[in-house]
Amino acid sequence: MKRKKIYLLVVGLILTLFTLIACSNNNSKKETEKTREVVTTENEEKESLDVAWPFYEIKKDGQVKGHMLGTIHIAKEEMYPFPNEIVESLKESENFITEVLMTDLQEEETQDVLMEKITSGEPLINTLNEETKTEFLKTIESYGLKEENIASLNRFGISQITDGLVYAPMAAFGVDIQLSSLSAKNENQKNIGLETTEDQYEVLPKLYDQPADSNEWAKSILPYEENKKMTEELLQSYIDGNILEKYVDANSLEVTEEEYNLLLVNRNLNWIKQLPQYLERENQSFIAVGAGHFPGEKGLIKLLEEEGYEVNLIEFSKEMSYLKSNSFLCFS
Repeated sequence: MKRKKIYLLVVGLILTLFTLIACSNNNSKKETEKTREVVTTENEEKESLDVAWPFYEIKKDGQVKGHMLGTIHIAKEEMYPFPNEIVESLKESENFITEVLMTDLQEEETQDVLMEKITSGEPLINTLNEETKTEFLKTIESYGLKEENIASLNRFGISQITDGLVYAPMAAFGVDIQLSSLSAKNENQKNIGLETTEDQYEVLPKLYDQPADSNEWAKSILPYEENKKMTEELLQSYIDGNILEKYVDANSLEVTEEEYNLLLVNRNLNWIKQLPQYLERENQSFIAVGAGHFPGEKGLIKLLEEEGYEVNLIEFSKEMSYLKSNSFLCFS
């Protein structure tokens, strides 16, 4: 399903969705253990990608008040370590501001609510005609799943388990996770969430309501290899610095106005009410939210400018210095 990839850059809660699903799957668990070893071990010989990081300086009255980095919830080891300027900006900030509190993503209660959300209502499989069901199960098999694995799942659940199996090897490298690991080393730095996991749970399931016909919806689930290819293309757009143009408006994102407002505009308007209090002093805050929240007339860049801030993109050259970062994958 093409449109579901947009959530990788706008909803932090998928960190819980993907890692929980990955850690509950035996094959994925083996992969995550390998990934964990790679992430936490410095590898001087690994290839390094030149990432066009969406990193911004926020100024007001000539003084730098903070910085803002657009995130994506999956990534590659070769994208790291971060440029030294990003690491130092985070280190010098009083606040590490994220979509939700990073510790909330690890809470058992959050995972319990997730399980309720992906199993509420009638399971998708029970709503399909025989022809569609047969084809749908063939698609599900490409993920290594059987009917019993998805028998209790609704649309939201089907999307999360299929995406989770594609994203699991890349989840540990997600920009949010890497930044959170660095922030944990910064003494007295406070993590501030702009919304709650409950807020995000209210948004996510609604984005799977269309098309209304279950058979049509089931046919839009991509086989594993196609899902993986589309994911890799989206990640490459982030690496190349082309991702923000996809989120300018509903048309560029290929969603309805209602979906665009629900996913981005309404949340941005809520966040901009909170951000000025965290940008009162020099280097007060480091903001790390999905990159999809940045562009557009109601994007954070424009909204901050309307509040009197100057928002400038910081570009990096290949010669800039870097620092190493560590991370983790499965939440417990």
